[in-house]
Amino acid sequence: DVAHPEERFDVVSARKGHEKVRRNIVTLIFFGLATSVVVWTILIAPYRVPMNESISPSGLALDGTLSSNNPTLLSDNMTKIWFHSTENKIRFELPTDINWVRRYEGIAGSAPDSPFYMRDPNDIEERGKQESCTGVLDVLAWLMGEVNDNNGSLMLAYGELIHIYREKDFVDSNGKFFDDDIDTWASLETMAHIATLEPELFRRFGWTVRPIVTKPELDRRFGWPMRAAVTQGQFVVLAQIIASCGHSIVTEITGKINSTQPAIDIYPIVTISEEREIVQDLLHLFQRKKTTPDQEKKRNIVKDLWQGNQFSESMFFPVKNITFISAGTPLPLQLQLPNNPVDLMECLYGTWRIPSTKHAGEALDCLNGLNG
Repeated sequence: DVAHPEERFDVVSARKGHEKVRRNIVTLIFFGLATSVVVWTILIAPYRVPMNESISPSGLALDGTLSSNNPTLLSDNMTKIWFHSTENKIRFELPTDINWVRRYEGIAGSAPDSPFYMRDPNDIEERGKQESCTGVLDVLAWLMGEVNDNNGSLMLAYGELIHIYREKDFVDSNGKFFDDDIDTWASLETMAHIATLEPELFRRFGWTVRPIVTKPELDRRFGWPMRAAVTQGQFVVLAQIIASCGHSIVTEITGKINSTQPAIDIYPIVTISEEREIVQDLLHLFQRKKTTPDQEKKRNIVKDLWQGNQFSESMFFPVKNITFISAGTPLPLQLQLPNNPVDLMECLYGTWRIPSTKHAGEALDCLNGLNG
C-alpha cells in the first residue's frame, strides 16, 4: 500500500527475519548431524562393548572375504576363548577384542603383567626333585603331534627359524642348544588347546605351563553418556611350557625360565584388518561418494601380541608343514613354518645369515617386508 510504505517495510523485514531463522535452524541441524557422525565414528563405534558373544561356537569367526587358510583372524562379537587349568581351576581369557588388541603394545608398552602356574607350585617343585624330565625336543615332537592332529597352528618363530635355516638344527655338534628357549607362534585356539594338555605334559614328561597374564585395567577413556567404563583383562599374552626339573618358582615378575631344559615359549598371534581411515570415510560421506572396491579393502595385519611386532598376512599364511630331523632327538619333528620365513627373518634381524647376538626388536613394522 503506497499510502503506508512503512507497513510494507515491516512485512518484508519480518519475512527476511523468518528466512534467516530457518537458514540458521537448517545449519544447526546439519551441524548436529555431522557432529553425531563424527562422535559415533571416532569415539563410540571403535570402542563399543559387544552385546553378543556367541557368533562362532569354535571361538573364531571367519569373515567370508578373508583367507580361510588363516586360523588367527579376529572379528567383532567373537565367542570368548579361555586358557583353562583343570588342576587348580583357574582360567584366563585370551584376547579376542579387536580394539584391545589394537591398543595393546606388548612388552614395549607399559601394561603390567604377571606369571601364573597351572598347578600348585609345590607339586611342580616336588616333581622337579625326581630329576627325570623329558628333553625339550622330545616334548616338542609330542606337542606338534597333538597340535597337528587337532588342526592347530603352532609355528617356529624368531631364533628357531634362524637356526633351522642357518645351522640346520636346534643343537650344535656337541648337542648344546643354540638358544635357551624355543620360540613359537600360535593361534588363540591352539593356545587354549595347549592349556588342556598340561596334565598330560606333567604326568608323562614332568613339564607344566606358565601363562603370562595382563593385569585388569579400568577403561574410562570415554565415559557416560557416550560409553560406560568397563574393566578389561586378564588376558594371556604369552605362555611358557617349562620342565619342572631345576625350575625355580617365580610369581612376581615375568622373565627367562630357569630349568634343566630350554623352555618352549608360545607367542599368541592374531590377524586384524587395518584401522579405518576416519578422515577419508567422512569426506566420502559428506561428498556423497561411494567407496570403490579397492578402497573398501583393508590389509590384514598379523600381530605378535607379546613382542608387539606387525607383519603382512602373506608372510605367515598359508602355513608350511615340514618333517625335520635333529641331532637332539631320535624322533622326527613334524614342524610348522610361516609361509615366507626368509622375509620374516630379514625384517626382524637384517643380515640373519651371519651369526650375531642381536635379538628381534619390539613393536616392529614388517607390513611392507621391511622394518620401518
